[in-house]
Amino acid sequence: MARRNGDLALAGVALTLQASGGICTAARIAAFGVNATAVRLPQAEAALVGQALNATNFTNAAALGAAELVEPMTCIHASASYRRQLVKTLLERCLAEAAGRLG
Repeated sequence: MARRNGDLALAGVALTLQASGGICTAARIAAFGVNATAVRLPQAEAALVGQALNATNFTNAAALGAAELVEPMTCIHASASYRRQLVKTLLERCLAEAAGRLG
């Protein structure tokens, strides 16, 4: 998510999901643009494994992922709390999109 085309990202999320029978079997999630380097979100990953791929579980995992961010960067463009909320929103959206692609 960037304010203008060509700007550096204020925050972003990248993930992979594996599933079998509608149940998550593996998840890898990283957030970027919130710290000097990308960070993995292992609590969010663990919250998904063994769970159904549904909106409720995505919301719970996204909240855990946002809470995992330790001291996100603050600058004139985005406060730490804004970046944390942005990661939560982006993670929920990405999980729903990934689950949709899995079928």
